[in-house]
Amino acid sequence: MPHIKNAIIMNKSKILVGFIAVCCLLYTVFQFNGEDFLCRFSKSLIIPSITLLYFTNFQKRSVFFVAFLVLYSISELIIFPVFSSELYYFVGNYLYIFAYIFLIYEIVKSMDLKYVLRHYALHLMVLLGFSVYVVYVLMDVASGAEKLLIMETITEFIYNLVILFLLSVSLINSLYRDSKRALLILFGSICIVFSEVIQIGYFYIAERNLLGFLATVFLTSAFVFYYVSQTKSEEKDSSRILAET
Repeated sequence: MPHIKNAIIMNKSKILVGFIAVCCLLYTVFQFNGEDFLCRFSKSLIIPSITLLYFTNFQKRSVFFVAFLVLYSISELIIFPVFSSELYYFVGNYLYIFAYIFLIYEIVKSMDLKYVLRHYALHLMVLLGFSVYVVYVLMDVASGAEKLLIMETITEFIYNLVILFLLSVSLINSLYRDSKRALLILFGSICIVFSEVIQIGYFYIAERNLLGFLATVFLTSAFVFYYVSQTKSEEKDSSRILAET
């Protein structure tokens, strides 16, 4: 019966939300108490739990958004090197990179690119300049703090470029669609960038507990925004876009 099925789904959702809250609480406690393994373990369960929540509550799912969640969750669950630290580094980071690429495609797949290029050319140039500058600064910080190998440098460059591209695409999407869903995606992407920038500070400048905590808070907030964006039915594009197309 439909009402029984809905009740089961609601109970599963409540359990998952409670589990996510517990993981966040445990992560905070372990982070500030210097329990590295327990901190990493509790953190690694947060995003996969949000992914399970998505699968529980949504029957109609976007393939590309699912790919984003699954790839990101797999990378989060790999908390220890399987073969070597180098392979662990590359596998983990490229899973994140491909996850973000799927999310980017999910955002742009229904956009009229000709319209975007025609009406947002200045925005795109500014965003391009901003992205290049930020990637340069991040790479300078990383290479200045630790000597990176060529492949590590390439990986860091691609990773930073992809997250900045995600932010740029999300901003253009919010202007293009002018909807609550697009705005939530933008907030999520901003949180992703904040999380990554703080994390670079944590890894390459000073391993302070507060920095690690803030990076995780922004990351979790990003996935909450992305999740909530899926609950919003896609609203009609703004009248000025409809008038042009």
